[in-house]
Amino acid sequence: MHRSTTSRPARFRPAATVALLAGGGLLAGTLGVAVPASADNVNTAPTSTLKGGATQLKLPYGVATTAGGATYVANPGDTSILSFAADARTGAAPLRRISGPATLLSVPVAVALDANGFVYVSNAGGNGSITVYAPNANGDAAPVTRILGPAGSLLGARGLDVSPGGAVTVAVATGSVVTFGPSASGTAAPVETIKGAATTLAAPFGVLRQRDGDLTVSDATGSVTTFAEGADGNQAPKTRITGGASGLVNVQDVGQDSAGHLYVVTSTSPSIRVFDEDADGGVAPLRSIAGVATGLSAPRGIEVLPDRRIKVASSVNDSVLTFAPLFPLKPPTTVKAPTKPRTVTVSGTRRSTKRVLRWSAPASTGGAAVTSYRITVTHAGDPVLTRTVSAGARKATLTRSRLARGRNRIVVRAVNRAGRGAAAVVTIRVRK
Repeated sequence: MHRSTTSRPARFRPAATVALLAGGGLLAGTLGVAVPASADNVNTAPTSTLKGGATQLKLPYGVATTAGGATYVANPGDTSILSFAADARTGAAPLRRISGPATLLSVPVAVALDANGFVYVSNAGGNGSITVYAPNANGDAAPVTRILGPAGSLLGARGLDVSPGGAVTVAVATGSVVTFGPSASGTAAPVETIKGAATTLAAPFGVLRQRDGDLTVSDATGSVTTFAEGADGNQAPKTRITGGASGLVNVQDVGQDSAGHLYVVTSTSPSIRVFDEDADGGVAPLRSIAGVATGLSAPRGIEVLPDRRIKVASSVNDSVLTFAPLFPLKPPTTVKAPTKPRTVTVSGTRRSTKRVLRWSAPASTGGAAVTSYRITVTHAGDPVLTRTVSAGARKATLTRSRLARGRNRIVVRAVNRAGRGAAAVVTIRVRK
């Protein structure tokens, strides 16, 4: 990261910040409007709530989490970035607070973390900017990097995404989405700018770089559009969810879980609406969180955690809410060794030059595919031969010359990734 040498903009007083949030469209909308019916509407209380005076939350907007679960909150009502412990609940004080003149924060509305723990903040105040802070920054900490872009390019900065490679993508409420290279600072030009009539973008709010590189943008006018990786200029989206049964009104942020589901926040009708990653047109959501029990009140930013719990900044009631997964992860399958092979037979007589050993697959594979079968032959406890055959064979030819005279004990075991399974035993006699 490069340290910015650009000058500091005028700082917003708290009263001016609230005026911008309320009067500039960020807090537009009437709460409590009925949510359109969806395929599966969940009116459920959050599993945990972070709020109260000690938290210092005031109009929280953006949320981001570390790999360890710590929560960062963009807090424009108090011009700060707050960090909380993973298990923080109502009444918990922040672990760290980035705030003060040196921070250059100006109506911080979104926060993101890169792979190294650097903290990226989208500032909606003034002409807009991105400020970047060192991991674990606290107090009146100066940013290590500050991105202003060309004049006007970040005016109305909103949502923020930092790719694994360090590219910074910003939703700009005046109708564009801009992406800066990993080393951008100062007035560096964006490497990509999605803007123009064909994009259908009017008031972008949230941005999300999907797992396959495609870029999804939530638009406050009531849509979620996805552009192909590398999209630039006046380019039409691949898909656009809007109207019809989608229920998208006053759309805010967008998130994604490990299965690819898109989680869309709506504020006028407070809800979290979940769509398939390839959804298009006026399709209904797969599931929704909405209703009085949810406690959602002008929800803004969203983060879907690795375990698929959902963390949302609820701005009007100064809280961060966490909900149980709508699509729980399947518990990891415990793989065991297979049971013994069935129906073990040996053809021929004790004088036969060749004996054919056959068996059937085990009743249980232990939760994983059988990869092979292991055959051992012993005589009076001493090894005679060992052989491995493929999973599909289920037979082996044993020649008299390789067997011991007298009684031979044959053991067949199925093998999977957990190891060798239970033994199926058969005894034959050999005469030489």
